[in-house]
Amino acid sequence: MTKARLLRLTSVLLAPWLAAGLVRAADKPVSYYQDLLPVFKRSCNGCHHPGKLKGQLDLTTYAAFKKSGKHGPAFVAGDPPASTIMEEISGDEPS
Repeated sequence: MTKARLLRLTSVLLAPWLAAGLVRAADKPVSYYQDLLPVFKRSCNGCHHPGKLKGQLDLTTYAAFKKSGKHGPAFVAGDPPASTIMEEISGDEPS
């Protein structure tokens, strides 16, 4: 059996399990502390912390994240497209 054929066969056999895993992941509620905070610490808290508050937005705690920043609420529960944070993290690097 060639490598290409083995790869195709493996892909076909694993596809249902991978798809099921993606569906389950989408149904899992998002956790601020497990899912968001690590990203915020790595990429956002340099400018969005109590000592700096760029855009009047503090991302260091869930309570602070729930408050509105200069440009309105950072997130709308259950409506990611309406959440400002989605636009901010999906676009170009902030200046």
